[in-house]
Amino acid sequence: MTKKEADDTVRRYYLDIYKFCRAKCRSSDAADDLTHDTFLVFYEKAETLTADNIRAWLYKTASNKLCEYFREQKREQSFVSIYDAELPVYDPDLEKIGDTGENDFSEFQRRLLSLLNEEEKQLFILLY
Repeated sequence: MTKKEADDTVRRYYLDIYKFCRAKCRSSDAADDLTHDTFLVFYEKAETLTADNIRAWLYKTASNKLCEYFREQKREQSFVSIYDAELPVYDPDLEKIGDTGENDFSEFQRRLLSLLNEEEKQLFILLY
């Protein structure tokens, strides 16, 4: 495929691919990025492609980019922000009474460890 044919293909299908991505991810910013990434791959492979199934190829590439996007979103949602975690608070008044609050911290550790993957668990255990 020549440079001119590739440019014509982008003009012809860019809006369709954007609408496809927008409908699937429901975010205009993400759809912009995914469409852009799809056409970056297209330009990288344009010399090896033929105009026969270019529309199907573009939709398949966009679909692959969407899968990557959703995988990344799922991974990001599995992280817990330190600001969202409920940390036990040291209370000097409890220490005077004789309760160190160790049970609260142990429960916190168990909950935190259940959220971490194996590598993070090992690091947490080494650290604390």
